[in-house]
Amino acid sequence: MSNFFSKRDPWGNGLSLWVFAGLLFASPLMIVTILQIRMDNDVETWLPKNDPDARVLAWFKHHFPAEDRVLVTWDGSSLNDPRVEAYVEKLIGRLDDDGVHRGGSPLIDSVITADELCTKMIECGVEPNEAAHRMLGTLIGHGLIRVRLTDDGRVDQADTVARLCEEAKQKLGIDLEVLSNTDDPCRDAHLHGTTLDIVAVEEGAESKHLDGDRFASEIGDADRPHLPVAPHDFRVTWCSMIPQSECLEPFYEMARQLRGPPSGPDAVGPLLIEDCFRCPGSPVGMLVNLSEAGRSDEGGVVQELKSLAAEVGISESALHIGGRAVTASELNEAVQSSAWNKATDSWWPHKRSVMLMTGVVSIGLAFLFLKSLRLGILVLVVSYYTTAVALTMIPLSGGNMNMVLMVMPTLLNVLTLSGAIHVANYWKHAAVENPRTAIARAVEMARQPCALASITTAIGLISLVTSDLGPVKDFGLFSAIGCLLSLVAVLYVLPTLLQLWPAGAPQAQEVDSRRWEMFGRWVTGRAGLVSGICLVACVACSYGLAYFQTETKVIRYFPSHARVVRDGLALEQMLSGTSTLELVVRFNPEMQKKSAFLERLEIVRQVGDSICENSEISGVISLADFQPVNVAPDEDARTFTKIKYNRRSTETERRVKEKEISGTEAFFAVAPEAGNLLTPGDVELNEAGEELWRITAQAGITSDHNFHLLTSDIESRVTEIIKKHPGTNYVITGTVPLFLRTQLAVLDSLIKSFGMAFAIIALVMIGQLRSPIAGLLSMLPNLMPVVVVFGLIAWSGTKVDIGSMLTASVALGIAVDGTLHLLTWFREGIVKGMSRDEAVVKALAHCGPAMWQTSAAVGFGLLMLYPADLLMISRFGWLMAALIGAALFADVVFLPALLSGPLGRIIERTVSRSSEDEIDAPRQPQSEAPQPHFHVSPSRTRRMRPAG
Repeated sequence: MSNFFSKRDPWGNGLSLWVFAGLLFASPLMIVTILQIRMDNDVETWLPKNDPDARVLAWFKHHFPAEDRVLVTWDGSSLNDPRVEAYVEKLIGRLDDDGVHRGGSPLIDSVITADELCTKMIECGVEPNEAAHRMLGTLIGHGLIRVRLTDDGRVDQADTVARLCEEAKQKLGIDLEVLSNTDDPCRDAHLHGTTLDIVAVEEGAESKHLDGDRFASEIGDADRPHLPVAPHDFRVTWCSMIPQSECLEPFYEMARQLRGPPSGPDAVGPLLIEDCFRCPGSPVGMLVNLSEAGRSDEGGVVQELKSLAAEVGISESALHIGGRAVTASELNEAVQSSAWNKATDSWWPHKRSVMLMTGVVSIGLAFLFLKSLRLGILVLVVSYYTTAVALTMIPLSGGNMNMVLMVMPTLLNVLTLSGAIHVANYWKHAAVENPRTAIARAVEMARQPCALASITTAIGLISLVTSDLGPVKDFGLFSAIGCLLSLVAVLYVLPTLLQLWPAGAPQAQEVDSRRWEMFGRWVTGRAGLVSGICLVACVACSYGLAYFQTETKVIRYFPSHARVVRDGLALEQMLSGTSTLELVVRFNPEMQKKSAFLERLEIVRQVGDSICENSEISGVISLADFQPVNVAPDEDARTFTKIKYNRRSTETERRVKEKEISGTEAFFAVAPEAGNLLTPGDVELNEAGEELWRITAQAGITSDHNFHLLTSDIESRVTEIIKKHPGTNYVITGTVPLFLRTQLAVLDSLIKSFGMAFAIIALVMIGQLRSPIAGLLSMLPNLMPVVVVFGLIAWSGTKVDIGSMLTASVALGIAVDGTLHLLTWFREGIVKGMSRDEAVVKALAHCGPAMWQTSAAVGFGLLMLYPADLLMISRFGWLMAALIGAALFADVVFLPALLSGPLGRIIERTVSRSSEDEIDAPRQPQSEAPQPHFHVSPSRTRRMRPAG
């Protein structure tokens, strides 16, 4: 390598000049490429297409409309709220005489309202109030808990509220949130100058979602659902409250017994609360189907929904929206804000950009440790240039940036910074002896440990490609390539820049390592005790891994104060669950011949009712909800009754299958061909000619309920019903099973990738130390950070998300970095005839400063990610910082203790066995061999404890 820096071209220019010219030439090309990066955070695309759960979801979307929908509601909305019609008109416009919509948003395709579905049910013979009750938990909500006070309670309402909150906290352990009464649907009708005249529909005009005046003109006001809201004084809720919450009845009982202060010593205080209740009818929701333009501009959809709502008198604070598009939009915005927050007016780095803050802190510490402005600038340039090169791989490979890849630039920046600080320290030691040859000698000495460290770190990263999750695979691949690029940068680019812009030679005191020598003697003097304490700590923390939990609900990646979280809570507490579980009941051709269509419809209704009994399901909807209950006549029923029933069943079947009833294709389909799951011909999804009946269940995503338990309960409920009907089967899919599968994939990825990385790195260590036992012993300090940190966070109940999962394999590779540097110089000391303790002290004195400096720069830099609003990035930052801190402790405390004891003894024997071969082998000139960069004085050597 020294020849590279001494070679010259035919014109007498050094190769360093050509390397620098290449860097300058590539810079504008990189900038143009990086600007082409696009964000994509669709969780539904994380699993590979051949994954069984992904196949089931694709099969479902093939048979039923796959519309991208947003759920919208607002405080106080009801079936009588005139703003519903006004809002729909703003979203999709009006139909003109030519049947063309005018004035709607190009981002919106269609809208489904509670009115529309109620009308369809009533037209099919369902009683109006029954129609509304069937939609509870889907597009009609129960609202929050309403509280009606007694006259005594109204005397001092503030005191009553305070007493209620205190009682709820003490007796039920819940923190109440009290809200005012907002059940007047016209309370905001005149906001911003908007009047209710905008809801007037011209004669003959139609709305795409529903004929505007059908309630008034066709079914009449008398046949409309009547869901009155009883008088009340205020509303209350709490974080985990859902319609089927177990705390509801205890809260009602506690509130109804709430009393005020007694008027005398023996008197009983008056009751303050007359009643607590929830009543259906408010709020109501609507499903907004996005157009192609809307699907490609999710952020624009969110802003459009808010701005159009304001035009019809719905304030932004009262509006609540949820759905995949909303979450993806907020996720993209949060990821971009981590890189550069346009919403803040502050120019403080931690508020403007946590990514920038990471770089500022890391580089600032590098300047401090290197004690050279010029050397610090060169390290900075190399770190950021390498990161930029790695980023260009994303658009060049046709990929997109996502919330997982977002941490890759920061990781590569600090990894390159770590290697650059090591090389800079080697250069400083070499420059003290001979500034003219310092660059070549520094590179020569850094080559082996840096190469091994980069390769092992890359192994830890590349192991992530074994994951089933697409973003994790991309992170592992791109980061591993970037890690190898950083090796080239620190061994070629940094020395090149240092040759073109040389820094001043350091003073001898800058490389003084007496403190590290003292620390080394302290460790070796207590090697047995230190090793024992470290091993006990590892074993103790490993028990915490039994409580290990994973988290894949995207809503949990946001802080509790985020608007998307608050909207999600409001939707699930007042209206409907925001996560869907899709159940498809299948009837094979034999079952169709044996049963009437209406009988099969009632089986579907029975399945839906059973599902709705689960406390996590807010409501269900299926084709059965659009038909009145049709009980099959008994065997001894009159012939006329049977004929009438069969005719009605046959006619209903014909109208459904011929799509005479609009919208039935969303809930019913007939499979023209067999559906295979894993292998051709397995017919696991459906047989040819099977009827497919869709049941959509709304589940909560903001609760702590385990999706695995939810899915298992649904499966047992459905199985209990369909086993009574031969020829009937079912398939479960939707976002709930998808999240569950992703959650299991996160845990599986963590285990597989870490196991693979550990095995490969262990083989590298065995080969490097030429001893299986020594190689495995040397892995103990590398295993310690992961076991201790993950054990502690599992014990604390912190769940591991997809970002946290990445840190285990990465930390293993980073921990090996320090281990390899220390082992390299320990072996060097043993080869020179030093005792184990002397070699440990020498290795620590040489590597300790660089290990401390790189760990501090990298760890404190990553810790700056903690303020990020996106919790996945925040957790990645503090968890990586903790792992790096634990790795530093393991490398400068645990590893030296092992080297002073059994591990060092094995290495010593290995070196002794190979010494004869090394004596007979040709020797390199003394000037070419890497030498220590400091002088160990005879007096210091005498003070070293001899090997035991």
